[in-house]
Amino acid sequence: MLFFLRVADKKMQFKLFQKCPGGYCVDIHLCVNNSIVTDGESIIEFGERFGGEPIEVSVNKAENEDECEMFLKRCCPHEGSNPRINSTSNNPQNEDDLPEPPPSCGRGHPNGYMYRVKDESVAQYGEFPWMAGLFRRNSKTNELEYFCGGSLIHKQVVLTAAHCLKNFTSPNGLTVRLGDWDIVNVNEPHKHNDFAVRKIIKHEEWHTRKYHNDLALLILDKPATLAKNVNLLCLPTVDDSFDGERCVAIGWGKDVKRGTYAEVLKKVELPV
Repeated sequence: MLFFLRVADKKMQFKLFQKCPGGYCVDIHLCVNNSIVTDGESIIEFGERFGGEPIEVSVNKAENEDECEMFLKRCCPHEGSNPRINSTSNNPQNEDDLPEPPPSCGRGHPNGYMYRVKDESVAQYGEFPWMAGLFRRNSKTNELEYFCGGSLIHKQVVLTAAHCLKNFTSPNGLTVRLGDWDIVNVNEPHKHNDFAVRKIIKHEEWHTRKYHNDLALLILDKPATLAKNVNLLCLPTVDDSFDGERCVAIGWGKDVKRGTYAEVLKKVELPV
């Protein structure tokens, strides 16, 4: 699905983009064959490309930033001092424009959606669309800071760990983010969405020391809209057994040595 943004009578100045030596800083997917996508034919080719072959990128941001100094941006050559372009955008601005969601719960994009990451320890964009980020506002900077993860199990319910919420007596100051992959940068194929929390429900038998029944539910203030980057996690039945199976743990875990959280979503396979 393609999205078109009409600006200034179907055209806009390239000056809206940051300049770089010999061109402009644009999203990687808008720089095709060393040229900025400017016409309908190229846009169609660009859409077909994402249908089958995601662009390969590295989480080593230095490999992608070049002169633009921005992750997933590229300095794309363009001739002329004052060119114009028909603006295109694959970042839907309202719920009506969001792309179609995966067909059922537990479905993501294991090979990447629009981008394919080289690092096997990093989750592909859209691989785990049920992943939720929990944020709280820093009282000094007033900025949202990530502190824990969860999973979307219903359009209005996120499953998380009770220990993440041990310092919360009410949902005030708690924000749930859906559809994110890089929690530091906003330059992604589809925008994330933030939700306020209406209610926190901790497991009645949660043991704070032994971490037994370490479960909690977050009731969002409104239902989420399912999309390519937002989907539900399937819940097991009481008869399901996972003995001897392997599972995948995902999240923006903290680096023990540096004491900082990962910027892009990580994954690791573990035995049950």
